[in-house]
Amino acid sequence: MKWILLFILIMILFMPVHIHISIKWNKKFNIKISLVTLFGLIKYKIDIDKIKLWYGKKSIGKNKEDEDKKIFNMMKKIKEYYLNNKKWIDYFLRKAKIEKIYWLTSFGLGDAALTGISTGILWSVKNWILAIITNNKKVKEIYINIFPNFGSDNIESQFSCIISWNFVYIIIVSLYLLIMKIKGGEKNANTSYSRTYGNNNE
Repeated sequence: MKWILLFILIMILFMPVHIHISIKWNKKFNIKISLVTLFGLIKYKIDIDKIKLWYGKKSIGKNKEDEDKKIFNMMKKIKEYYLNNKKWIDYFLRKAKIEKIYWLTSFGLGDAALTGISTGILWSVKNWILAIITNNKKVKEIYINIFPNFGSDNIESQFSCIISWNFVYIIIVSLYLLIMKIKGGEKNANTSYSRTYGNNNE
């Protein structure tokens, strides 16, 4: 019985968790994220629809400054979080398996010459981004393409990918982040206590 339970535990730990990401971009973002595991028996979906692009909002004066400040602060927090947890985030990314990348873009800039030049630049940008994403990983299926539309002034893009991790790596990184969060909370509590205690003694 013990061996059976051990076998089941090992099977669970090394069971793949698949994350499907789909992003459609046409003046608005449509983002769909689904998590699939246990051979499709467990599914969880997140559908974020109709998110306006930040440049699509007509903002002037103080409103625009506030939006720019929010974007800057958000990027700063993301950077700080990555730097503080770089070791484990890089570890988690190294353990990822990329099964599929599908990326199509159709665009036109209203000027044939400018659209033609931009097509070459966009190909370079796409290849650069893919090189960062794959990072020497073997990807089972990659399909990217760009369709210049010389008679339009519009940009549409569709990106989808399937990434998988073994469940054990998700547990390891989650436990680390939980421990760091608890330690951070204790540190803040101790700092607050020290300040309060010091002020009372003055």
